[in-house]
Formats: sequence, structure tokens, C-alpha cells
Amino acid sequence: MRYLNFLEGVHAVLEPPTYLEIGIRHGDSLALARAASVGVDPAYELKVDLPEGTTLFRETSDEYFDRDDPLEPFAGRPPALSFIDGMHLVEFALRDFISVERHSDWTSVVVFDDIFPADAEMAARRRQAW
Repeated sequence: MRYLNFLEGVHAVLEPPTYLEIGIRHGDSLALARAASVGVDPAYELKVDLPEGTTLFRETSDEYFDRDDPLEPFAGRPPALSFIDGMHLVEFALRDFISVERHSDWTSVVVFDDIFPADAEMAARRRQAW
């Protein structure tokens, strides 16, 4: 899980006051946060403890950003660091980026995971057992 080492380094260097994560799955990357954090995933299954100050939303990113005040858990502050690791198809990743960017500051940092498929299964538009 080299991406966790990278993300841990980003948190250490930036020390972001707010952190937004789309696609939390088991919570490993969200557990690295040391700031007010929001995790969004319609089907997360946590396997780690999350830091105090973490707010979870069991919904799609579209539903999260469609709410009246998606930044309410941050007291209206923009996410200083966002990690987009939701649906890995281009249309979903792009839509997540557009939504994140709309609520971010010009100094915010956005990190993506899995933008280059590692194998045919990951690249497939229809998931199936190989």
C-alpha cells in the first residue's frame, strides 16, 4: 500500500486543517488525518479506528455535494486537502474533482488514487471475476 505512505507524507508536510476523502472503504487512508475530516462512501466497512473529529457520510459523493451545506462539518471552511478514491471510471473521478474544486480554496491540494488501471479487471467498465 504505497499510496498510504505517500498520503501520510502529504499530511505530514501540509498539516491541513481540514481533510475530505471520497471513497473511504476500510478507513486506512482516512485514519491518517490529524484534522477535522469528512469521509464519504455509500458502502464503507471500517476496519480501523478513525481520529476524533471525523464525520462520515454513508452516501454517494453526488448526494454529499448536493446537500445545502457540504462544508458544514468544517464550519464552512474549505477542504485544505482532498483525496479522491471513489469510483475509478473517468466520469466519476472528473465529477468528484469538479465538486471538490468548487468547494476548495485556491491553495487546496487534491490527490487522486487509481487513475491508471493496474490490470484489465480494473480498467473494465463492467466488473467481473477473471
